[in-house]
Amino acid sequence: PVSPSVKRRINGIVHDESATGKTVFIEPAEVVEANNRIRELEAEERREVIRILTVFSDEVRPHVNEILESYQFLGTVDLIHAKVALADLTKAVEPAVLEHPHIDWIQAVHPLLQLALAKQEKKVVPLDIMLRSERQGVRGERLLIISGPNAGGKSVCLKTVGLLQYMLQCGLSIPVGDRSTCGLFQNIMIDIGDEQ
Repeated sequence: PVSPSVKRRINGIVHDESATGKTVFIEPAEVVEANNRIRELEAEERREVIRILTVFSDEVRPHVNEILESYQFLGTVDLIHAKVALADLTKAVEPAVLEHPHIDWIQAVHPLLQLALAKQEKKVVPLDIMLRSERQGVRGERLLIISGPNAGGKSVCLKTVGLLQYMLQCGLSIPVGDRSTCGLFQNIMIDIGDEQ
């Protein structure tokens, strides 16, 4: 920024002037040359990056299948590690799994509720739940009726059952007692009222 009276003394490019006309903005010729050199260097850098990436791509291209297999393997290892980390965090186990629909859970807890309450230094109330299908002449227990006052844990119980069963069928360990047994279900459907 210079006064209009001295703008002819500075060799350079006039870029703008203020709204009042009392200031002129000039880029000195020396800076123009420096800016031109910077732009040349940036263009050279872009060309060098493209050259390096082209050479690298040519080197890598023959090994694409092996790289993709390694990527898939690393993804599998990462999934296993994440499952183990979640199991450690929630104190989960791999219960015995039967082929027919069956739930016999001892000390089952909702894992997300467990983690949330642990941050507040509180403990979740564990559930003992048994539902079994009719097998080999033994009468099945296919319904579970839950009743109680508001804020008594009915919804938590339903959500715990749904979430743990779904986790189990997705291959995750679940936070239940180690003497618990589980089965496999063809359908898991949830309908919880009062806008939950």
